[in-house]
Amino acid sequence: MTLNLASNGFSGSIPHDLCFRHPKLEYLNLENNQFHGQIPSGISHCSAMDTLDLSANKFTGNVLDNIGNMSMLRNLVVGRNNFTGIIPPTIGNMSRLLILQLGWNNFYGKIPPELGKLPILEGVFLQANQFTGEIPPELGQSSSIGRLYMKSNKISGEIPPSIFNISTLRELDLSENQLSSFSVS
Repeated sequence: MTLNLASNGFSGSIPHDLCFRHPKLEYLNLENNQFHGQIPSGISHCSAMDTLDLSANKFTGNVLDNIGNMSMLRNLVVGRNNFTGIIPPTIGNMSRLLILQLGWNNFYGKIPPELGKLPILEGVFLQANQFTGEIPPELGQSSSIGRLYMKSNKISGEIPPSIFNISTLRELDLSENQLSSFSVS
């Protein structure tokens, strides 16, 4: 089942029983509305979900706490909200993930090395958040990342040389951070 409500005038919160009533929901697009509040924990019962697009709303809390059971999820697009929290290491269990779009929120903490182990992850969009620490060298183990955006965070240290070994990498934006060195050898 597909539900696309993008670019309307919806407000309020996502119904807590949405996935209980529609467990075969595969595509949910609520982009560009006025939804707010936290993502209901019942969203994880949409175990067939392929695409979840909640971008450009006013959601809060940590969306990543409620999606751990969504093993079929390929596209997680939640940019331009007020989400907070860390990216938990359990993100490494989402082996079908293609696109991770968390940009323009208030996520913080370190970027988990488990992202580098996701076998088909093509796009990582973490720009304009509050991420700190160093770029995990494990990202360089990826055989699929084509776009890696970490602009406008508080990332420090060196750019791991392994990043430049990603053969599929076409776009890398690390501007507006606190990086201090890099080597391409």
